[in-house]
Amino acid sequence: MEHFTCIVKVLFTLLYTQALAALSVKCSEEDRSAWKHVGALKKNTSDAEKSYEVLLSFVISELSKGKLYYEEGTQECAMVCPIAWSPESMEKYLQDFCLPFLRITSLLQHHLFGEDLPSCQV
Repeated sequence: MEHFTCIVKVLFTLLYTQALAALSVKCSEEDRSAWKHVGALKKNTSDAEKSYEVLLSFVISELSKGKLYYEEGTQECAMVCPIAWSPESMEKYLQDFCLPFLRITSLLQHHLFGEDLPSCQV
């Protein structure tokens, strides 16, 4: 069971990072700049390690070093899908991105180890 939990945590970390990268690509250049700044401000707070803003800021900073944000497709997508990203809509996007993985791991844990399925609030 410990090995399973460890593997799930590692895979979830990768998935969450993927979700942040996908979210950052959907943002406009201005939004990315703003979120990068917000994350930098929250970086030294007590709850920084749990803040998606800090992680998003880090992902944007690292991906900005490459050419991911400057390809034709991403600029066209930003213009075709102008979404006003609020903190709530970003959090909802991240939850929706990660929820299928959590559901599958819960079912797998239930079948492999006989653990009770967690109850969820929608």
